[in-house]
Amino acid sequence: MTVDDEVTGHYGRPGMLQAIMQAAERAGLDPDALVSSDLSAVDEFHLGGLAATRSIFDLLDPVPGSRLLDVGAGIGGPARVGASQYGCTVTGVDLTPELTELATDLTARVGLDDRVSFQTADAVSLPFPDGSFDLATLIHVGMNMPEKARVFAEVRRVLETGGRFANYDQMLTGTQQPAYPVPWARDGGASFLSTTQDYRTMLSDAGFGVETEEDRTRAGIDFFEAMTAASRGGPPPFGLHVLFGPEWPVRVRNNQQALEDGTLVATLMVARAI
Repeated sequence: MTVDDEVTGHYGRPGMLQAIMQAAERAGLDPDALVSSDLSAVDEFHLGGLAATRSIFDLLDPVPGSRLLDVGAGIGGPARVGASQYGCTVTGVDLTPELTELATDLTARVGLDDRVSFQTADAVSLPFPDGSFDLATLIHVGMNMPEKARVFAEVRRVLETGGRFANYDQMLTGTQQPAYPVPWARDGGASFLSTTQDYRTMLSDAGFGVETEEDRTRAGIDFFEAMTAASRGGPPPFGLHVLFGPEWPVRVRNNQQALEDGTLVATLMVARAI
């Protein structure tokens, strides 16, 4: 099995759209009248959820019509936020075809398909001409990327000079790995963690200058604690467990422990293409 197979097999599964629509109905939402914000409990696959997404866009400071590339777009949560709340025209790419299809379907359901589109693509070879975008995001995706240096070089190629690239990932503090499973991987076969210094070096080598670096570890721990508290007595009707199944609480516990014991840090870096 290739690395790509490991990653796509982790995220892609049949019946995801049906599961989301059924969960939305249980949560009191009308599946036929959804708006983008209704989906935030299931379409933000990263520490901090929707609040973190908004903070990232605030740092990127887009203007209406900014051309945004979302690398590893998942089912499209941050891409839809960029369009609906910040006026961006967004292109999302993801390695997993099932996620791209689901992102496209959900985006049409909430009426944003005129401003947001998705393609299945490997980020080491982005299918866009040089300088196609003003902004780019990579949110909790690098943990699944064995060739981050190539990805960062590709993002730099498709960004205009002066464009900003927000990279929000969980990163190693040393050589110790977290206990598996974690949200992004069942085992080490799909997990490719690097240190913050590795990220700085790779971004610099790709032609970026890091302008902002924030440690978001404490906020990540708080996020998991709130998620666990909300699940006491049973999971809420709408949440990430809808997509990740009964193993989700174990994944959360392992990830939270790795943040608490210092194995991992959650770091946001915003870099400018130079």
